[in-house]
Amino acid sequence: MKNRIAGLLACLYCLITPALAQDVQDWTGRYYGASLGFVDGTSNHSWRGTPAGVDVDVKGGMIGVTYGHNYQGKNTVYGYEVDLSASNADGFLIGGTTPCITPGEACSSELDALATLRMRVGIPLNNGFLPYITGGLAVGKVKATADLGACGRAGDCSLNELMVGYTVGVGVEKMFNNGWSAKAEYLYTHFGRQTMDGSRPGNNVAGVFNYDTFKIGVNRRF
Repeated sequence: MKNRIAGLLACLYCLITPALAQDVQDWTGRYYGASLGFVDGTSNHSWRGTPAGVDVDVKGGMIGVTYGHNYQGKNTVYGYEVDLSASNADGFLIGGTTPCITPGEACSSELDALATLRMRVGIPLNNGFLPYITGGLAVGKVKATADLGACGRAGDCSLNELMVGYTVGVGVEKMFNNGWSAKAEYLYTHFGRQTMDGSRPGNNVAGVFNYDTFKIGVNRRF
């Protein structure tokens, strides 16, 4: 996690290396928008508390809507943003080790939807650019399955939950004169350990879910 934060800060530094402008555009106000993106994540399935577990790659697209509000200070722009995205990201794994080893009963994982409530803090630059950092609450609709043998065949050995976690990221937005803006954004989202339904006492099959999302979008100020 420390390496991710350091990388995000380094990325932001690269975005703001141009000289700060004396005369910048005003970002104050509400906005709404739409975005398209890509999910590249992992679902770590563990058995009986094994520390390493087995990673299932989860990949796919996403499409969403956004609402936010900016406030502009002397040298910063700050505010909040809410977004909701539908996703078709999924993954499947047979092999490795328990709980993903039995053919026909292997591990799968899906991310059906992702919503975030985040703060944004940025530095307005010349020519209407706004590099920013962001972070806050994440809620995801997550599904997963594991090898029934690992679960003691006591149930479906599956997970279908609305999970709560956190998200952090960086982005850059470009304002145009007609009230529109375009943005590119990266977010890292983490949902903690969740025991799957059907896990027999002592077997404890669980999943930990991490997602990297890359989005481009447009916003309209009003």
